[in-house]
Parts: sequence; C-alpha cells; structure tokens
Amino acid sequence: MWSLATPNLLTQARSEFNCETITGLELEWNDTCTTAGYHWEKRIMYNDIMTTPDARHLNFVSKITLAAMADSGWYTIVEGSGENILWGRNRGCTFLEWKCVNHGGPLSDEFCVNNSSYT
Repeated sequence: MWSLATPNLLTQARSEFNCETITGLELEWNDTCTTAGYHWEKRIMYNDIMTTPDARHLNFVSKITLAAMADSGWYTIVEGSGENILWGRNRGCTFLEWKCVNHGGPLSDEFCVNNSSYT
C-alpha cells in the first residue's frame, strides 16, 4: 500500500473521516494498473477527481485533494474551496484501514458487496 501523508492533507482527512490516528491516505495500488501510486484509492475516495476515471459517476474536487495540492507547494488554494467528502464521511478509522469485505461480509454500505471471493 502506498499512502500520502502531508500536514494539511492529514488534518483535513482526519476531520472528514473522523479518524485521528490516520497516518496517510491510501493511494491506488494494482499491479495491472499503469496509474498505480498516482490516484487516491477508489474504495476510500470513490468519486473524488483524483481517483481513477470512471465515466459513470460525476467526480468532484474534495477539500482533501486541495489540501494535498497545497502541501505540494505548487498550488495556492483559496480558503473554503473544495467539497466535503460524502463517501465515507465520519465513518472512522475502520473505513480507512480495513478492506471492503472482511470475514465474508461487507464492511460498509459504500462500494461493497457480500462476496467471500473479495476477502
């Protein structure tokens, strides 16, 4: 697993996910994907603009993504810009740390199916 951990990003992610112990936000990692390490993990940041493209869903720019951009030093972000996340909002550390399906059942209502082949 790759993760991004920068000061503003961590502050924003901790607030929006309601998880004070998060040490980074997971990046996509898939051996067959050419964009591995360049996008947020879709299971966590589902419809953020920085997840892998999915034409079926409207993406938005989250405050978390803007915080990461500000931390890069390449961008200046207007305070109050971006959207609060809806996907996983206030779901806590478990939402971030566990995989989608755990012990044969879905961990959360978002993005999960009850299929033991995904454990």
